[in-house]
Amino acid sequence: YSRSIRLLVATLSFGAPALMNITLVLWVVLYIFAMIGMVLFGGMVHSGSCAVSKHANFDNAYMSVQTIFRLATGDSWSCFYLDAMTNNFPEWIIAPGEAWVHAFFVIFMFTSLIFISIFIAIILEYYGIQTDLVISELERSTFSEEWIKYDPENTAFMPVFQLGEFIDRVGYPFSPIEKLKPAGIFSKPRQITEQEIQERRDKVRDFLK
Repeated sequence: YSRSIRLLVATLSFGAPALMNITLVLWVVLYIFAMIGMVLFGGMVHSGSCAVSKHANFDNAYMSVQTIFRLATGDSWSCFYLDAMTNNFPEWIIAPGEAWVHAFFVIFMFTSLIFISIFIAIILEYYGIQTDLVISELERSTFSEEWIKYDPENTAFMPVFQLGEFIDRVGYPFSPIEKLKPAGIFSKPRQITEQEIQERRDKVRDFLK
């Protein structure tokens, strides 16, 4: 299957724990708003329109959670808001004031947008991580071209003393130097003097004794 599908599957797989955490928190918040909705809007007259009906109301816990989830998706929330503002309640129920209705819907919609944004941000973050881990055809070609210079016989081996130079030549993503080195280091080669070479030889000789 295509590369984009592999990236998407890997993103969802690695991001599943974080997505599960934010989903759990989202359901807790929705449940809290559902209970508040029961207190404010429980017992509203079913208008049968796009707002309060037998399919969307705050008369019990089950319907409250279902209704609050519906409102979180943006489905007909404005109709429900207008019904609540017109005090569409039976005479024996004290209708909430306009300030409570305004506060409930403003805070709820704002909170829903925040959680949806966090959900999308998590997916994009893990998608970016997976994208950085993918090696392109050009990068593989560069690696092969540089490798054959150090292993012309294609033995899959190279001398250890050439490994550092090879890693520096292939660059990122095969070399961590591009991510770790500060600006200026490794970019300007410095000529080592004969005295420094001799000092390093002496240190190696002393170490091996």
